[in-house]
Amino acid sequence: MKAVLAFFLVVFCGFYLGTVGSYQQAVSGQQLGLKGQQQLDYGQQQVLDLRYYFDTKEKKCKMFYYDGCSRGANNFMTKEACRNACMRRGSYYST
Repeated sequence: MKAVLAFFLVVFCGFYLGTVGSYQQAVSGQQLGLKGQQQLDYGQQQVLDLRYYFDTKEKKCKMFYYDGCSRGANNFMTKEACRNACMRRGSYYST
């Protein structure tokens, strides 16, 4: 069952990413230099994985469910990784 699900995700993500080539985020992590400054992108799949993102309004890392397909840079596997990338001595990295 897991192999079938993994195969479906690979095929669907490949198709989705191939057909939506014109989609671009307003600011990429490389352009901005800060992953935590990007908007949260939940993705398009129904299979969800617990992840963390940096909320610039609340200035803290928050939990969300990731589908494994989207390419947003504001996406961290652990809360600690989010904090390390986006926070410094109680404040967030600003541009």
